[in-house]
Amino acid sequence: MLALTYEFLDRKLIARFQNRIGPRWYQTVADIVKLLIKEEITPATAHPTLFGVLPVVAMSGVLTAALYVPLLGFPSAFGFKGDLIVTLYLLSLITMCIGVAGWNSTSRFTMVGATRAFTEYSGRGLGFFHLAKEMELVVGMTLIAALYMGGIANPLEFFIKTLILLAILASLHCVLTRLRIDQTVGLWWRYGAAVVLLQWLVLIAWRGMVA
Repeated sequence: MLALTYEFLDRKLIARFQNRIGPRWYQTVADIVKLLIKEEITPATAHPTLFGVLPVVAMSGVLTAALYVPLLGFPSAFGFKGDLIVTLYLLSLITMCIGVAGWNSTSRFTMVGATRAFTEYSGRGLGFFHLAKEMELVVGMTLIAALYMGGIANPLEFFIKTLILLAILASLHCVLTRLRIDQTVGLWWRYGAAVVLLQWLVLIAWRGMVA
């Protein structure tokens, strides 16, 4: 429900930025209920097991990642050394599942569209992918707020910081050209990963000097 609430706020903000009214408060719930009760059609050329498993794996990865972050300002349900790295990889699982889903369908349109969305899913499978993307948004904003905005100590602080991030993301969505997944991954691995590794090295060196 938290993910659907943030999806509604995101869609409403983008609509207002574009001088539109936007969805009603119940629209996100109605959309997901409609998808979950619709008939799911498996393409004849797709591998049926893989076709059905990929949406479940994508949503399972995001749900598992949520166990290691302080959602709503409460301590994470589980934690261990290196859980941040595991969380980041779990969040990237949905992107991999979308790409594999596009490849599995063997449709030329879906294989091209796999870098942005896919076209062969309907019903429950599409609903799971949709939920996974919205949950990934909430978990990602929680991580950013916890790591780079002074932490999250209580629910009020959680909502204030994540809503600020949501407003920034909605603004960027309206004013910037949307990058394809392959472009985003390329930029991340070329520059983002290097910056993160450098940050870790600095923190390790600083901790060693302090100790």
